[in-house]
Amino acid sequence: LLVAVSIAPHSKRKSIIAQAWQATELFSEHEIDELVAETCSWLDERDLRWVQDAEHNDWVVEGEHMQSLRTADNDDFPFKQLEDLCYQARSCVASR
Repeated sequence: LLVAVSIAPHSKRKSIIAQAWQATELFSEHEIDELVAETCSWLDERDLRWVQDAEHNDWVVEGEHMQSLRTADNDDFPFKQLEDLCYQARSCVASR
């Protein structure tokens, strides 16, 4: 979700976040409104940006408070293993 929201146009951010929270079917509309506001605030405060990195051919995070090891300058991050995991997950979902 954070990757999608971070690269989506700012005008669509609230809609994407609301749809994600609604899909869980765990929260009331009032709670979802609060979660959307909190998530948007969290994203704005942390200056979180996902960018396409040519060297790793993958999305990496940038920003002042990124709290992630998935950065372009971290050669120890298991980009290939993550790609394999995502492929396996998509295959499992597609086979259902």
